[in-house]
Amino acid sequence: MATSKREMRAVQGEPAPRALHASTRFVRVTSSARDGYVEFQFSIGDPTLALDMILPRSAFAEFCAAQKAVLLDGHEGEDRSARNGDAATNAQHRD
Repeated sequence: MATSKREMRAVQGEPAPRALHASTRFVRVTSSARDGYVEFQFSIGDPTLALDMILPRSAFAEFCAAQKAVLLDGHEGEDRSARNGDAATNAQHRD
């Protein structure tokens, strides 16, 4: 009987890799600039692996709504708002 890599990690005391849920999208606002742009990190499934992005505030709102993004606080994995575009609304109030 073959042993899987996950089973081997458990036996060796290593943490098992986190399962990715591609349906969950995350946004973490890093800066809301005065010139109308929002700097943010976008991730799919795993909030620790993110892409840095910059969009105009209105495009950011559309992006968050289209992605149904969950807004994360400055700390890993802390959900700061509900889905469906609330990330964009909260980014506007950060100024």
